[in-house]
Amino acid sequence: MAHPAKKVGGEVDLFAKIRDKMANAAKGEGQSQAPNLVGPVVDTYRPPVAKRPAPSKMKGVGKDRKRLRALAKTGCVGSSGSSNPDLGGFEKANIQMRKGLELKLSDEEVAVVEAADPGLTMRAMNEYLARDMVLSRRVATLLQEELAAGDKKKLAEEVAALKVQRDCEQVAWADEKMKLEAEVKKLKGSVVGLEKKLKAKQVELDGVNTAKDAAVEEAASEVFGLQQAVYNEHVNGFQKALRQAEFLY
Repeated sequence: MAHPAKKVGGEVDLFAKIRDKMANAAKGEGQSQAPNLVGPVVDTYRPPVAKRPAPSKMKGVGKDRKRLRALAKTGCVGSSGSSNPDLGGFEKANIQMRKGLELKLSDEEVAVVEAADPGLTMRAMNEYLARDMVLSRRVATLLQEELAAGDKKKLAEEVAALKVQRDCEQVAWADEKMKLEAEVKKLKGSVVGLEKKLKAKQVELDGVNTAKDAAVEEAASEVFGLQQAVYNEHVNGFQKALRQAEFLY
């Protein structure tokens, strides 16, 4: 179930409450000022001075740079040569940093933070960081010792195992290559036999087609001869009928 988050920093300053509690506890013990109890201070710093560029060998460049630096100090022009008075603020001695902070915590988290003892929390955090540093150092030392002692031996064993594996794989690859070559030869022989059979079938098919064409031509000539004979018979019969009609009538 989601809980509504409480805004911290604007309406409820949770860290200010914690600092007040720690300050009151420290004052009760007799300390007027305790470390890490003072509110956030505005940080100021002086930007580092840029190194002067090496003198240019080009004629007239040094004078232009001096003129630009003088204009940048007066705030009329930036160090890059562009006229922008707003950029002069970046060249001031003091820069004011913003200290606004806004956090969003759930009600349960706010209750836990308010109920915790600030001093106990800080001591627990310091102890945790100290143990973390010690344990990380011990782990790093153990890892370095293990790598120094067993790295070479393990590397030699891995190299030997890889060599054995390579030899076995080379033997297996040689056997597989021989099998593939034999299969390729067999396939080539079968392909040659099939090509010969195909050529013989093609020759036989050509002969059959030739005979069929000859039979078709012969049948066509016979049909044409029969058609001519029938036509001639019809013509002769018609002429005979004409002669008979002329004789009788």
